[in-house]
Amino acid sequence: MSESVCAVLLHDDEPPVSFLAGILERQGITSRRARTCRELAEIFSRTPGRYVVFTDVDLPDGNWTDVLDLAGGLPGPVPVVVVARLVDIRFYVEVIERGAFDFIAPPFADGDISHVFRCATSALGRAQVRAGAA
Repeated sequence: MSESVCAVLLHDDEPPVSFLAGILERQGITSRRARTCRELAEIFSRTPGRYVVFTDVDLPDGNWTDVLDLAGGLPGPVPVVVVARLVDIRFYVEVIERGAFDFIAPPFADGDISHVFRCATSALGRAQVRAGAA
């Protein structure tokens, strides 16, 4: 892929987002932060690009399903990774069935987050190839 992919960390609580940002930074991955769905929409509208979104379950102006709707309304694919506070298998299944790319919960390991990001980036590349073939 010629265009780099930016991680957007959508979370209104500082510690988890700082920890994720640190992991991504150590991997050389550019990230931006947003606290609300509205801020995410502004990032998408002001800075067109390729994104992977890591979103908290609940936000001040919505929740993870609103993030999926927002990402789904964009012209290209935007993988959304739901970041929960606890592992919940039923919730995990719901998240995946609703169209999220992945579901993660602490503790976060550098290798795990890097793997999730690489897989999401790879999915973006496959979508680009399919779009070019159409």
